[in-house]
Amino acid sequence: MIMNTIKIKLEEMSKIDMSQGKPVKLITMFAIPLMIGNLFQMFYNMVDTMVVGKCVSTEALAAVGATTPVVDLLLGLVIGLANGLSIVIAQKVGASDRKAKKSYNKWILFNSWIKSIDYDMGLDIE
Repeated sequence: MIMNTIKIKLEEMSKIDMSQGKPVKLITMFAIPLMIGNLFQMFYNMVDTMVVGKCVSTEALAAVGATTPVVDLLLGLVIGLANGLSIVIAQKVGASDRKAKKSYNKWILFNSWIKSIDYDMGLDIE
């Protein structure tokens, strides 16, 4: 029952036309989920640091502190790429080009999957 309600809400939200209405309200409604995601990321990092600091060792805590900027850099890169790719998808949606949109979606999903394996395994796949 809850999943149906969530599905219905998501379908309603996906039909919002952001070219119609008050820009401030639309941008705010768009930004709220992004801010919530950032809060979860921040809380994850904070809890990770607390657990490592209290349960492991000072060396491990130093390692977490030293690698945090690298993780943040990679996260920023991935978010930037996703934003850039969403522009291409938005252009196809705006042009009502469903075939190209589906093609780009498949390409983006496949490449995202390959890059996630690349980053997880430390490979350098071009």
